[in-house]
Amino acid sequence: MHVMRTALVGASMCAILASGLPAAFAAEEEEAGNNLSVPVLWSEEEYLPPITMPVTEQFTGEVLPGHVVAQDSTSAACMGAVQQDFGNVWQAPAVLQAGGAVTTVDWGDNLEAMDPNLSRAYTRVEVGLAQTLATPSTGYDMCWISGKGMQELWGAQVTGGSGNYSAVTSERTEALVYTAGARLTIQRIVPGRDYSWDASAMRWQGTGTDAPYFNGALHEAASDGPGAFGAEITISGRMSYGYLWPTNSIPQGEYRLTFSLDGAAGDFPGSGTNLSTASLAVSEEEGDESEGDVSTMAEGAGNAAVMRNDINLTYIDVTVGTRTDPIPTDEPTAPPSGGSSSGGSTPTPVTTPGPGPAAGPQGPIEVAVPIAATALVQQNARIRARKSGKYPVGQTLLLAARPVYTDAGVTVRWRERVLDRDRCTVRVRDGRATVTLNKPGTCTVFAWAPAPSPDYAPFRWSRTYRAVS
Repeated sequence: MHVMRTALVGASMCAILASGLPAAFAAEEEEAGNNLSVPVLWSEEEYLPPITMPVTEQFTGEVLPGHVVAQDSTSAACMGAVQQDFGNVWQAPAVLQAGGAVTTVDWGDNLEAMDPNLSRAYTRVEVGLAQTLATPSTGYDMCWISGKGMQELWGAQVTGGSGNYSAVTSERTEALVYTAGARLTIQRIVPGRDYSWDASAMRWQGTGTDAPYFNGALHEAASDGPGAFGAEITISGRMSYGYLWPTNSIPQGEYRLTFSLDGAAGDFPGSGTNLSTASLAVSEEEGDESEGDVSTMAEGAGNAAVMRNDINLTYIDVTVGTRTDPIPTDEPTAPPSGGSSSGGSTPTPVTTPGPGPAAGPQGPIEVAVPIAATALVQQNARIRARKSGKYPVGQTLLLAARPVYTDAGVTVRWRERVLDRDRCTVRVRDGRATVTLNKPGTCTVFAWAPAPSPDYAPFRWSRTYRAVS
């Protein structure tokens, strides 16, 4: 097991990472991000969590007073080294652990307690995975400073005085889980009917189901922004999966949001974890009306998430709007969609809203055109970097003089193998990629381009060099 001591950097939900590869290896970080406060287990060696450059803990940035309980100014006072400040850097351990089983799945409280509000452009979809640890791991205690929702400000709890702050830490018995096999599927359905899960198409099938509005996994994503599904480090220092769902521009009705884990497909070896023994986390909040993303449901109402351990997924049904737009009689074949083809813009719904409220309850709807599996097209790219060789320690090798593109138009990214990170360093600036051999031993680097759509398989290549003293 390889323990990493690197900094994980988060983004706002509007800038969710679109793939399991670190953005900092493709370009230098321009803004300070969020620091990870809770330990993370990541499941596949070739698919990193949102990790940037190695760092050393420091607290030289802004430190503000706050409270130990979010939005509760009556709780104990604390001092917090604020997030998104270049002077404040910390990180809980991130450990490679393939083959583990998720213990709990946590759907966002806003979905469980409330239905989307059509007065807002987007509804946040958030899912968190956690695993119970056999051996406790250190985490950073957090201090809520101010604000709610998108205006929240948090920091790592510190003690001491200016120029000599120390972090407040505690031993955690639970770690968050990152896997590039995480997939989100959103479909409109007729409520109250039985549907079957198609594991090859990664969607629900049956009378009354619409083609997926969104269907994307982290390992196949190629963009970020509102149209992408990805992972982030939140302002409170936790890692979660997220998607901005444009609910005010889609047909109204009942939607099923499904979180599942991909098996082996193309170059993706399959998720390094599973949901076979997972349970649903108990919601501790009732949502945040001040943020304006949701509207409160009647007391006692709510959206109950469902855990399906037998088919390795969980889902939650929510209602969008106050009417039910008709689902097409002839179900179309889903076009290439999801996080891998959105280009960062709002995806186009696969159906068109009806002219108004439905005349009455819908009867059985026959599916005239079944969903057909799409044959994946392998991407290609001309990688001219030398394939192997023996070189002296300290030498820098040129991997690419300028950006390399696949035949699908996706930019190739570069990074060193995680286990070789102390022996070599990949640097990318303005498309020029190099690797420096830091100490004796083997260095393997990856050339990588995610698939632009489900029609394409991801591109992946490797080069292995040996450094000698």
